[in-house]
Amino acid sequence: MNSETDYYALLGVLPSIDQAALAAVYRALLKKHHPDVQAGDKENAERMTRRIIEAYEILGNADSRAAYDRLRQDRGETSEDFEDDAGPFDDGEETEDERLDAAWVYIATYYPEAERYREELAELSSALALAFQVTLVETKGAAEANELAAALRHQFLERHFGSNPDVQAFAVEALRRKRRDVALEINRAVRFLGSPRPAETDRFIETVRHVTGWQGRTSTRQRSADGGDAGGYTLSSVDWVTLVAFFSIGAFVLAYANGL
Repeated sequence: MNSETDYYALLGVLPSIDQAALAAVYRALLKKHHPDVQAGDKENAERMTRRIIEAYEILGNADSRAAYDRLRQDRGETSEDFEDDAGPFDDGEETEDERLDAAWVYIATYYPEAERYREELAELSSALALAFQVTLVETKGAAEANELAAALRHQFLERHFGSNPDVQAFAVEALRRKRRDVALEINRAVRFLGSPRPAETDRFIETVRHVTGWQGRTSTRQRSADGGDAGGYTLSSVDWVTLVAFFSIGAFVLAYANGL
């Protein structure tokens, strides 16, 4: 048992997951990464399969899982190597599982937002999105899809990119734009330097840009001057015009109503 490895995050699950759902996630990931079904890098597939099996050997047994949880609690949370996660090595192909596919059709029909959450997680890691799907199917927890997606996203980002929200947002943008080299640089910097303090955020991001040669987003100071953003996006001039028009109409309606 290696207490330095986050086996939960490696499988893309939360520490609160029950054993039945954990077993389902394990089977899905094992099928996805098994060398016999991988058309790409067999050596990497074998490495990932060994890591998935190692994780489940610890977490799949109640006694060893309890012992690991105690060690994990004593160790505390630390940032881990992004390259050790299942997600960055995914080939983008979905697991062929008829039962999962059939169940997901129902979830997406009755809870269409769940599919949107799955797509957002897949931008970060297809293994993370798969774990999200399997967990919802096995726990019949589609009504709590938002909470599960948020928790998985938070765990993934904090594990790999530290606790600074602006750095996390920068990493998300890099992953969405298929710049894994940028995400890897952020991960390595955080592992060796820790999460930057708020006052050092712009300097940290500018250094990552310089090292990777990517000008992917404005600085946190510039985004604040522009009115902020949600997830790395800023309001365009069209957005501002729409907002002004909306509030003008609202003020007119309110004045009219008060005059009645």
